[in-house]
Amino acid sequence: RQLAQCAQAVGQRLLVIGRVLSIRWVASSERSVRAVWENYRVLHDHFTNAANDTSRDSRDRAKYKGLDDVLTSATFVSNLGLMYDALTELSDLSRQLQKREMTLPTADRLLTREIRVFESMVTMPGPHMTTVHTALAEEVLQGCCPATREIPLHGREARDNQLIQDMKVIHPGSWPEEELDVQYGDVEVLRLCEVLKVDRRETVQGFREYKETRASRTPAAMEPLLKAVRTIAVSTSECERAFSCMNDILTAKRNALSVSRLSSL
Repeated sequence: RQLAQCAQAVGQRLLVIGRVLSIRWVASSERSVRAVWENYRVLHDHFTNAANDTSRDSRDRAKYKGLDDVLTSATFVSNLGLMYDALTELSDLSRQLQKREMTLPTADRLLTREIRVFESMVTMPGPHMTTVHTALAEEVLQGCCPATREIPLHGREARDNQLIQDMKVIHPGSWPEEELDVQYGDVEVLRLCEVLKVDRRETVQGFREYKETRASRTPAAMEPLLKAVRTIAVSTSECERAFSCMNDILTAKRNALSVSRLSSL
C-alpha cells in the first residue's frame, strides 16, 4: 500500500514484478528488471520514507536504509542497466526462436548475430547502460529515476535536426563502406520508433537483419518504420492539391454530392 502511494505521488504506474524463474525464465526476468528500472524512483521514495518513519522500530528503519543505500549505489544501477540491456536482447531472441516457422539455419544465424551484439556491447553500451553512464556522470541517481529522466531539447529546430539525423541511418546510402557494427544505428532507430509510435524491439531486430543483408531485402519488421517515415509530410502541397481537386468537383452548381461520393471521385 505504501509503495502504491509513493507511485501515485510521482505519477507513475506501479509495475508488478510477478513470478521469476518460471518456464519462460528469460521473459520473466526481463519483466522483473524492467519493473525495478521503471519504478526506480518509487522504490527510492518508499525506502526513504520507511527509513525515516518513526513509527517503525530501529531494526526496520535500518533495513530500509540499507535497501535504499544499495538501490542508489552506482554498482547496483550499473548492474541494473547492464542486465536490462542483456535480458532485453535474450528475451527478443527467445521469442524469435519460438516461432513456428523457425528453421535451424535461421536459428544459427540469429544466435551468431546475438553473440556479436553482446561482443559489441563491450565498446558500445546498450541504451539503458548509456542512460546509466549519463546519470552517473551528472550525479542524478539519488531520488531520480534514470528511466524517466527527460533530457530537454532546445526548441523545435533541435528536435527536427535530431529527427533528420536519425532518419539517415535507415538509408543504406548513408552507411559507412566498411563493415557495420552490429549495433550501428540501433539508438537512432529506437528514437525514431519512440517518435513515430512503432514497436521498438521488433523494429531493431528487423534493422539488424536489414544491415546484415546490406539492404538487399527489407524485413517485414522494418516495414512499419519505413512506412511511418515515408508518411511524414515535407510540405502542405499535397493537402492543398486535395482541396483544390475537391473544389473543382464540388462546385456551386454541383453541390448535392455526399461526402462519401465526393471522397470516391
